[in-house]
Amino acid sequence: MKELTITFVGSGNVADALAREMVRNGLKVNYIISRNKFASSEIALATGSIASDSFMVPADTDLVIVAVSDNAIREVLTKLSFKGEPIVVHTSGSTDLSVFPKSVKRYGVIYPLQTFTRGRTISIGDINIFTEASDETTHELIDRVAQSISAHVHRISSTDRKILHLSAVFVSNFVNHMLLAGFETSSRGRIDPAVFEPLVRETIAKAFDLGPSIAQTGPAARNDTQTIKKHIELLSFSDDLKNLYRMVSDSIIKQAEKKKTKG
Repeated sequence: MKELTITFVGSGNVADALAREMVRNGLKVNYIISRNKFASSEIALATGSIASDSFMVPADTDLVIVAVSDNAIREVLTKLSFKGEPIVVHTSGSTDLSVFPKSVKRYGVIYPLQTFTRGRTISIGDINIFTEASDETTHELIDRVAQSISAHVHRISSTDRKILHLSAVFVSNFVNHMLLAGFETSSRGRIDPAVFEPLVRETIAKAFDLGPSIAQTGPAARNDTQTIKKHIELLSFSDDLKNLYRMVSDSIIKQAEKKKTKG
């Protein structure tokens, strides 16, 4: 692939991970644009690029990757100005192509389906990346960029990408919140959360091997009302956790009833 020059707009977790990985795979990142001078300088140092707080994209940029929070994308796009005519993409799972202003002629999406935390190294080559673009020529170039860092690149529409992002919230963000609830509860008994790791790993593995409906176990799946009542009593220290436990248990019970009916 002809060498492209890439400018990142944003200096958060996604920008940090993608910029570093692209450089490791031979792509040229020339600028990191961000109001956060400390974070942008850190990425620039790691990628051999230049940190800037100017929203004027230099003329020697072929591809602009806007890696900012979803609610900031529209505002950032309106602030950007260009000396050339680069392709502009964002990295959001929930924002469709209509966010791009008419002044941007070629645009698209590079959405990595992963959770990123600064300082934590993950294998980006193993994650799924989803792409979309304004036209076929642009899409082919965006795909090549994505394929330079991952072996798993898929095309997807804005509509399906929004559903994908919603699903990811359930399987990642909500699962993490459940772990927080479990850790908080276990701390009441001075229990080391590390004891749950084999259980969590098997739960996830079994869900993918058998399907989560078949893999579901526990008191709610058995409609064990006595155990559920005892658990709720143990959660007297937190109304929020009590309500969460009730809500999730009710949902599991209903799902188990549906499964019986279908069976």
